[in-house]
Amino acid sequence: MFDQPLTSPPAGAHRRTFRTVGELAGVRSFAESEARAAGLSDQGVARVVLAVNEVATNAFEHTAAGCTVTIWAPAGTLVCQIDDDGHFADPWAGRVRPDTSAERGHGLLLVNELTDLVRRHSHTGGTTTRLHFDRS
Repeated sequence: MFDQPLTSPPAGAHRRTFRTVGELAGVRSFAESEARAAGLSDQGVARVVLAVNEVATNAFEHTAAGCTVTIWAPAGTLVCQIDDDGHFADPWAGRVRPDTSAERGHGLLLVNELTDLVRRHSHTGGTTTRLHFDRS
């Protein structure tokens, strides 16, 4: 019941597709540029870059086709959407703290701590992860 479809990004949203892990620097550069253009503070920009990088890294690690990053700035917020062709088996991923001895599973928790809201929707084509950041 919580995994509901998300509305489409607005027509003016900026979108880039990244195919390989070697393009992570491009993902970070795109996120930084869009966050700065939206007027976020240096700290806000760093939060956006780190969160988008983490979700994109997961896309490269767990899917075959890379990801598409779409960013737009409605009033008072910045929204970063990452689409990939993977699926989450655990709906609580990133919402429940992994065991402290676990070597993996901390990245999505960090994403939830860096953002003001994370929405994820799995669908037949993959997964959409939407990160919301308050610009105020």
